[in-house]
Amino acid sequence: MKGFLHGLLSALPLGLALSIACVGARPMLKRGGMLSLSLALYFAFGAYAAGWAWNKIVPPGSTGSLHQILAGFLVAVLGAACLALPNLFALRWRLRGHFYGLFSLAYAFGLWSAIVNLQIFTKDFDGFQIRAVWPRPTAIVLVTVLLLLTLAVVYKIEWGWRGTSLDWIRHNVHDQAIYGINELRLLTSMELVAAGATGLAGACYAILLNNTQRGWGEPGYLVLIVLATLLSASHPWMAVVSSTALAVIRPMISLWYAPADLVVLGLALFLVSAHRRW
Repeated sequence: MKGFLHGLLSALPLGLALSIACVGARPMLKRGGMLSLSLALYFAFGAYAAGWAWNKIVPPGSTGSLHQILAGFLVAVLGAACLALPNLFALRWRLRGHFYGLFSLAYAFGLWSAIVNLQIFTKDFDGFQIRAVWPRPTAIVLVTVLLLLTLAVVYKIEWGWRGTSLDWIRHNVHDQAIYGINELRLLTSMELVAAGATGLAGACYAILLNNTQRGWGEPGYLVLIVLATLLSASHPWMAVVSSTALAVIRPMISLWYAPADLVVLGLALFLVSAHRRW
């Protein structure tokens, strides 16, 4: 029992971070019928951008004040939102469905490789430590508050009359004109929310672990975020449950056979995607 509780507490930081990411990705999935595959890029870039900002503004030997921590979060959100611009142009070019998914995937992995290899944020190839070192309980409370705020924003977008209407008439231009729905504008706002929330999630994960890692922008974390988003499609609060469950399960798979964790999660992603219809 103690071992299970220890594993649950160890997985809580990743579970909370994944929750924010998949809550932000829900509107695009549920109402737009699509899902950006740049989520791992936003997650890792948010962590690196916030960590870089904290290392610039937090004095050596200090843990960082609240306004300094929030400034790092703001840098992560704005930076991730700026990275979404090519995806917004893809939406304007009428890329939809799997064409949009493939474009966002190629863009994300290409740009993340460039960011890491060019060492834009740090001379350390694999990541770096951050100065904003808050006590774990205090950081968890702050991240939980940010999760609740993200839920409130997403609920407004997803369950507003435009979001619910787009769910029914997203393939009918005539009906969109009758109801005054601008599909491109709604999809653009949903992609920006997904990017900002996922960047915020990366920054939260960085402050909970007090470091950043290159692997956060690679396929393993993309599969985790996408699978958590699909599993939480029934209700926003399921994001917390599915994210925490995945955060607990993945280390167990790695203990059994480390190279198999991505295979098992990929298989689960395939089965969930095949079962649901958007």
